[in-house]
Amino acid sequence: MEENNKQPSRRKFIQQTALASAGIMLASPLHIFSQTDKSKIMSKNIKSKGYAGKGEKGKLELWSFERRPVGDNDILIEIKYSGVCHSDIHTIRGHWGKQQYPQVPGHEIAGIVSAVGKNVTKFKVGDKAGVGCMVDSCMHCDSCKKGEEHHCETTGMVGTYGVPEKSSPTGITQGGYAIISW
Repeated sequence: MEENNKQPSRRKFIQQTALASAGIMLASPLHIFSQTDKSKIMSKNIKSKGYAGKGEKGKLELWSFERRPVGDNDILIEIKYSGVCHSDIHTIRGHWGKQQYPQVPGHEIAGIVSAVGKNVTKFKVGDKAGVGCMVDSCMHCDSCKKGEEHHCETTGMVGTYGVPEKSSPTGITQGGYAIISW
């Protein structure tokens, strides 16, 4: 089978992503939070590193970026694992529409809670947490109560990565191929 010269094969993408994930797993940011005043985590942008697509070729590169501060209803997650989904490949390559770059993919995220907002009652620091393909659902409207967060009447469907977000320093949500997330 001939490989497209403009874009690496899916196999090569998966191999590069696996190497990137291994590098991320070796670097744990928890020491940052243990030595930091909690008020700073809750009020300042959070410095992050991740592997981002910077164009439709699909190559992931290490990228330093900032995430928004932890909000009153948010949790900050030290990412331990992020699955590699075929949708990540299609999104980064722009197969499903024009994308904003740089963009950190990854919507199958598992990790440890390292900070919680003041209104959070279901998680505490040290808990295990996971993130699927959607974030920022209100969990109070009728749709959310029925388990249909993708139809949230308050926020609409907000994807884990690549979706415009006013409060994000990068202008879009960023995913789990990164060291930390909220």
